[in-house]
Amino acid sequence: MTWYVNGIELRPTERTRIVKEGRTIVLIIINVAPQDSGEYTLKLENERGEVTCKTTLVIKGRQKVVELPDLEKTETLTFTRTVTTVQREEQVVTQLVKPVVVTPLEPEIYVRERGIARLECQIDSYPPPLVTWFVNGVEIKPSPHYEIIFEEGKSTLLIIEVGPEDTGEYTCRAVSELGEAISSTTLYVQEPLKEEMPTMPAQTLAVEPSPMMEGMVAPQFLEPLPTLQAIDGQEIKMSCRVAGVPMPRISFFHDSKNIDEDEEFVITYDKETGEISLIIVEVFPEDQGQYICVAENPAGQATTTAYLTIIESEETTMELEAQPQEITAYSWRRSCLYSSNPNSRRAHGNRRTEAC
Repeated sequence: MTWYVNGIELRPTERTRIVKEGRTIVLIIINVAPQDSGEYTLKLENERGEVTCKTTLVIKGRQKVVELPDLEKTETLTFTRTVTTVQREEQVVTQLVKPVVVTPLEPEIYVRERGIARLECQIDSYPPPLVTWFVNGVEIKPSPHYEIIFEEGKSTLLIIEVGPEDTGEYTCRAVSELGEAISSTTLYVQEPLKEEMPTMPAQTLAVEPSPMMEGMVAPQFLEPLPTLQAIDGQEIKMSCRVAGVPMPRISFFHDSKNIDEDEEFVITYDKETGEISLIIVEVFPEDQGQYICVAENPAGQATTTAYLTIIESEETTMELEAQPQEITAYSWRRSCLYSSNPNSRRAHGNRRTEAC
């Protein structure tokens, strides 16, 4: 941060002070005089470039004639006041930056068939580069199957309804007048999840090794799902922890039926820690049964199994006998609380209202 007056660097003195208040920079001139007139420039710079702000300070005197009626002889007095004129000019100088890949594509990306593949890389460049995507050396054009997005230096390729034919090497190329930058990845398309739980004789399923799988580790559950007992209407959480290289994809099954997309269950998975949880906001008798978590990556597959037992609440039984009409209304409200889907089992209120 430097101040200049008429091109000469201005340093703090008894008459000039430089004050910084937050993001505001103030130059104070004490007892301003005509010789302080001139062009003042503030220059800020860092490794990315510089910015200057200019102003012109003009100081001039003005005369005013005042008549004094009490004097026998007319006398003229001259009063001087200072008039300051300020003109502002800003000039921004931006440093040119050739394209550089800041966050490259993942070396390998796995996506299930009929899913959506998302390929992203971050690019630093000024001026903004021309970004082009390629698959196996062939340029990708935007279409219903491909969507290309470039926002704030991040280039994203979306592949809709992925199929086996989308397997291959993908390259993001950024070009400007200063140079180019490239990042590549290999996309592998896996079979879609099955609705029914596959039969697995062993806890961990290994896959025959291949050169492509060097460095990969099959999934392993470090903490299994716990077997639980819960009271009808209670909220429960079943947790486990998994490891593998790369971190596996996970799926949940209830009595052999896939529940990944079932809105009655809340599934969370932190790939950084491997922590997995299955939450049932309000359990009912039909939630009882066997729960299986399946973890899968290209190196293999692992499972953990637990059984959930639902115990009917004594308090609920007493309320049903004493106030059947009030309980019916309560059950309807409780059923509607957790689902807006008309096909949901809670939305129909078929758990307690039928019993009444």
